[in-house]
Order: sequence, then C-alpha cells, then structure tokens
Amino acid sequence: MDNFLITLATVAMLFAYAIPGFILVKTKLIKEHSISAFAFVLMYVCQPCLTIYSFNQADFTTQTVTNMAIAFGIVFGLMVTFLTIFYFIMRNRFEDIMNRLYIICTCFGNVAFFGNPLLHSIFGTDSLYIYSTVFFIAMNIIGWTIGCYLITKDTKFISLKKVFLNPAVLSLIVALPLFFCKVKLVDINYRVDEFVTILAKMTTPLCMLIIGMRLGTMEIKPIFTNYKHYIFCSIKQIIFPLTALLVVYFLPIDVTVKQTLFILCATPCAVIIQTFAEMLGQGQKESVNMVILSTMTCIVTLPLLSLIPFN
Repeated sequence: MDNFLITLATVAMLFAYAIPGFILVKTKLIKEHSISAFAFVLMYVCQPCLTIYSFNQADFTTQTVTNMAIAFGIVFGLMVTFLTIFYFIMRNRFEDIMNRLYIICTCFGNVAFFGNPLLHSIFGTDSLYIYSTVFFIAMNIIGWTIGCYLITKDTKFISLKKVFLNPAVLSLIVALPLFFCKVKLVDINYRVDEFVTILAKMTTPLCMLIIGMRLGTMEIKPIFTNYKHYIFCSIKQIIFPLTALLVVYFLPIDVTVKQTLFILCATPCAVIIQTFAEMLGQGQKESVNMVILSTMTCIVTLPLLSLIPFN
C-alpha cells in the first residue's frame, strides 16, 4: 500500500509540471512554432546530461554490469517483439500516421523523464537511474532508426549511422569511461558535477512542460473520444509491463532490479515519441494525443500495478 500511495503522489506531482507550459501557450507568451525548440533542448542537452548523471550515481561492480546487460537484453528484445507484432497487425493501415504511431506507443515508455522520479520516490536513491538509462539507450537505438522510419516512412533512417550517432549513445563516450574507471564527476571538478546534475534534473520538468505546451495548442475532446487510444494505452501500460514481469520474475537477479524494470515498463507512452514527431515535423498532434492520454491514465494503472508483490 505504501508503494501505491507513493506512486499516486508522484504521478500527481508530475502532472503539476505541465500546468505552466499549458498556461504559457494559452496566454500566447509561447507560440506553437516554438515548442519544437524546447524538444531539441530536451533531446540534445538535458538527456545526455541525465545519462552521464545516471552512470555517475551508480557504483561499478561486476554484478551491476551483469544486471545492466541483462536489463538491456530484456527491454531491447521486448520492444523489438512488440514492434514486430504490431507492425504486422497495422501494416494494412500504414498510410495513416496515427496507426504508425500506435505501433511505437505499444512499447516506448517515459522511462527516464517519468520513471526516474518514481524510482527515487519508491526506493529513495538515484543509483537505480542507471537502469532507466539503459532502457532509454535501447529505446533510442530503436527510436532513431525504426521509430523515425515509422513516423516518416523514410527508409534512410534504417542505418548503422543512426544507431550510433544519436545523443543518447554519444553521451556514453563520457559516461562509460568514468563508470568503469570508478571516477565520480565531483572528484574531477565540483562545478562540472553541479553543471551536469542541474541539467540532468531539468529533464522531467522540461518534458512535462512540453506536454503542457502542446496540450495548450489542441482541442481536449479528441484526446478522450477515440477508443483506439485507450486500447493502445492499455497495451503499453498493462500488457507490456505484465509481459516484462513474466520474463524477469524467475531470473536470478536482485528483486530490486526486477521491480525497477517492471516499474519502468509500466510508465506511460514516451515523450520521446512526441519529441521525434516535433523534430521530424510529422504527427506532432497525433503523438501528443497518445502521450497525454497515457500520462493521464497512468495515475490509475501505475499505482495499481505497484501493488503486485515481488517478495
């Protein structure tokens, strides 16, 4: 029950971050065409700093590296499986961008911007952020290739260049050497540590501000009146995490890691879907429909799923 109340309170708090963005757009202080600029800041500045920060919070051990490798394999495999299944289900309706976005929404979760505050609230530490980062890196590898292809239908995104030359993977050039050498940023320079930490912790507020901004440009009714939205939100927020639970439950890894992966898989549809849509200039409003509905409905699904026992 404690996890239920903590999760409920955390989700409610995250919604509050979206309110200023909504007000700024409604009062015309921020114009619709400016929202994409915030998405670029989130993707190219704050998220790489969050990756570096997350690795910096974890202590290098053989077991941690093993757990990270297992986590990466599980989430990457699950995402590819869900994308493949729903690609074949939706391929005859591929012309409609909403149907292509549904495919991505089945497995892309808000693991960093939304998941990290949940992990901190439940476990009281930032050391588990490393698993949300591993998840996010796997999601970015798929997102910059298959995800961008699904949004644009342009096969140029299916390339090794897109796998390695994206902000999430490039940030590992800094994060991994420090992690494996057991070097903390604060040991290098306190100001550097403070710089990275502040930008890393901007990710969640900025993410929710962008959602609020985009919501301010839209009619509210269509978000809640399309029954397909609810079906695919249910797939993402119930079927996907329960499938992950079946995969991790019997694995010989620490129960905290299992619970962490389950929580991350249960997060609402990823803001990165909307961010890609903003940057690519296609499906912005369609993507935010799913992100907003998923974020709102997770105030029910996440607390309920948190009641599942792991001990």
